[in-house]
This record gives sequence, C-alpha cells and structure tokens, in this order.
Amino acid sequence: MELIFKLPKDKPPFLGILFDNVHIACTLNQELLDQEGAEFNVMFDLLANNLSLRLIGNNPSSFYIYHDLKYDKDKFKQWLHYVKPDTRLNFSHLLMVKERHTVVTTIRERKLFILKIESYFMLVQ
Repeated sequence: MELIFKLPKDKPPFLGILFDNVHIACTLNQELLDQEGAEFNVMFDLLANNLSLRLIGNNPSSFYIYHDLKYDKDKFKQWLHYVKPDTRLNFSHLLMVKERHTVVTTIRERKLFILKIESYFMLVQ
C-alpha cells in the first residue's frame, strides 16, 4: 500500500491509499461508509522511515490503521507545507487504472469510498 497526497484545484486536499488488490481496496473499511455524517480525523504515525496512518472516527468502532505505507517523502513534506492540521480533507482508497489513480467503489452499494476528514495530526516517534 502507498499513501498518495494531492492538492487538487478547487477541491479539498486529498489523501488516498493506493492498493494493488481490487477486492481488498473495495471491502476494507466498508463499515466506515455505513456511518453517514460521521466525523473522521487522521493521525500520521512517523517512526524513523516508516509511516502509518490512523483513521479515527467519532464512533469508537470507526478506527483503522494502515501500517508501513510507502510514500514519497518530498511530496509529503510539500503537502504538509500547504495543508495545515485543521484543514478539511478528502480520503479515499485508490486503484491504478490505465495509469491513473481511481477512487474505488464499495461492493454493496457501488458507492465511491470517500470520507470527509476534519483534521490531521502528527505523531513522531
């Protein structure tokens, strides 16, 4: 899995998890989409050169950790420079389709997996 950072024009900043496996990308965290209107936050956990992302919802069952993510350090630094911790973000699971990052849809409802993130924070160990 790889963490993707984007700064789309006229849209909120974006974080995505790029998957190699379509089934895992579409089914992982399905229960999070079932919580319409829930608020989520992201915690980046940086330990040496390893980066993990914790997705934290306001419901205690809305918690997931993406461990040991690949990421581009320079793009991450640039993204952090432009995106302040209290900025609202979009978060999604992605697949590479025809050399483009594509947001996955869930299996049950064929709904795009996009979560609204209220803020992020860093844990550096």
